Amino acid sequence: MNESAFPCSERLKDKVILVTDSTPGIRVLAREGTRVMIRGRRREVAEALAGEIREKASFTPRDVPALGKKMGLPIPTIETFHPEARGIPKVVLFDFDGTLSLLRAGWAGVMVPMMVAELAALKSGESEAELHSIVREFVDRLTGKQTIYQMIELAAQVELRGGIPETPLAYKYKYLGLLHKRIAHRLDELRSGRAKPGKYLVPGSIELLQALRKRGVRLYLASGTDEEFMRQEADLLGVTGFFDGGVYGAQDDYKSFSKRILIERILSRSECHGTEILGFGDGFVEIENVKAVGGIAVGVATDERDCLVVDEWKRNRLAEAGADYIVPNYLNQAKLLEKVIAS
Repeated sequence: MNESAFPCSERLKDKVILVTDSTPGIRVLAREGTRVMIRGRRREVAEALAGEIREKASFTPRDVPALGKKMGLPIPTIETFHPEARGIPKVVLFDFDGTLSLLRAGWAGVMVPMMVAELAALKSGESEAELHSIVREFVDRLTGKQTIYQMIELAAQVELRGGIPETPLAYKYKYLGLLHKRIAHRLDELRSGRAKPGKYLVPGSIELLQALRKRGVRLYLASGTDEEFMRQEADLLGVTGFFDGGVYGAQDDYKSFSKRILIERILSRSECHGTEILGFGDGFVEIENVKAVGGIAVGVATDERDCLVVDEWKRNRLAEAGADYIVPNYLNQAKLLEKVIAS
């Protein structure tokens, strides 16, 4: 991550504020000096905090509501598309990666280059930029479904260009090998205790899960990530125990499970009506699945670098999918539940 420095204004004199977005939340450290150094993109945050810091301090996303009012920091908002979307849910369905877990943040930065390299090797005459655009479109379109579907599309794109594709499963394992190298240090931090689970959770996740369990609803966790891995990661993050309905992930026999299939099973067991399902997700697919049965859908469009503001691209995709509400995180979970749950 590039670091840049710029001359300080009068209010920053004798302070060096380092803002880093290498971990979820904003860490702000004040030291002696005469300039501001920013790692990341939040110069306005550094400037806002500079006048307040008198000694070394650390601010996490949970401090944002109070700090925001005082210093103009971004305050988590709830964007409402369908205010009439309220009910008394009996079942709540959560996606995992990007909705609760940040352990795999940056996964697209692994998958897309791998796929572009596979297609570029075919020397179709397309530029790298053209291939990147093609790959990004289908990767994003299929986000929320099991990873294998993105690999099925990759195989189809290879064949379309006259190549002989590997099996989608082979492509998936190649991608997972690359991804696990990228995120291994995060898992190690949790296993060793060097990091607390909150570092790799969307802010407010635990409080939201606790509030929902107190209301007596049944919680399900469903992911397009392989079940073996997502169960391990959910355990490390300390969220498994909240999901009394179960924890479900992708299978090698990919036709045996999907979020749509899980919803159909829930309905077939008469656990609830479709209108009594509340869903949380950051992908197009899970929002569509919940809305297809008449449920309430909350889109989680967090910018995963600091988890304070909405990622506009995600926001637009989730709105297109039919999300009733969109949030950047769950710091305003009490207000959110007031909106979606009828008294």
